[in-house]
Amino acid sequence: MRSEDQGQEENLLPKISGGSVSEPQATAPGETEHASADPALALETKTKEVEALQGQLLRLRADFDNFRKRGTREREEQRLHTAEQLIREILPTLDNLERAVEAPSDSEPSALREGLELILKGLREALEREDLAVIPALHQPFDPSRHEAVRVVETGEHPEGLVIEEAQKGYCLKDRIVRPARVVVAKNPGAD
Repeated sequence: MRSEDQGQEENLLPKISGGSVSEPQATAPGETEHASADPALALETKTKEVEALQGQLLRLRADFDNFRKRGTREREEQRLHTAEQLIREILPTLDNLERAVEAPSDSEPSALREGLELILKGLREALEREDLAVIPALHQPFDPSRHEAVRVVETGEHPEGLVIEEAQKGYCLKDRIVRPARVVVAKNPGAD
């Protein structure tokens, strides 16, 4: 009786095959396992399982490859769409600049200046619609994440670390720095 109980207990223990644990398969008392009795049938069954898994793996690889290609294509389309929108916003300004250059040179300087101011205004408005903003710099404390110091000037007129001159405007697109403002920063005389 004891050996029968041990045989049934062994059938209930997980079987380890190929480095993984398979679920225990209970067999009825007196029933023998057909797989161990017919190794050719067991091999055929395992071969079919492997082929099915290989097919699944190939389909998963193809799906992932298609996903990756689609993502790349969508990113490129989005980049082109964004560039197209910006170009459409800037084209009227380009047209105005071309008209200003083609205008007769005997026109009045004040009219030329007025035309250039209108062009500049149109360009700024187009870029602002795209969320481009000027980084405030003049009379602001120096911020290395938004400003690039091109020179430091010793002066007693301004507090140390204050931007006293803007050499080139800086711009940010939403919260991203497109170009830092190039600035001149005040330093107290004798401070090192």
